[in-house]
Amino acid sequence: MIYLDLYEVGFFELFKGIILPLLAVFLCELIYRQALMDISKESVPTFQESMEGKDDLQSFFMTVVYMGSTKVLLLVLTIAFMAMDKASSMYLWSTSFAMYFIANVM
Repeated sequence: MIYLDLYEVGFFELFKGIILPLLAVFLCELIYRQALMDISKESVPTFQESMEGKDDLQSFFMTVVYMGSTKVLLLVLTIAFMAMDKASSMYLWSTSFAMYFIANVM
């Protein structure tokens, strides 16, 4: 019974497309763990020195905050309303505002 369900879904395709690449990633992580840890420990001070006196990171985060603002959301939804068919755009509007409401309530 279980074999038939997995066979209908395509268990071997699932194995080949998802499980096998994940196993490869985990095996590579086990092999290269120490080397990657050493590289990351050496590169952090260099990164911190290169960022001193620069506002690149600050401007990046300000851009991220601006892109998540209500004004940009309304602009994107208005453009979507004009570009998409009306039923899909209303679905997008209602789900976007429901998620926005839930996020603000939480």
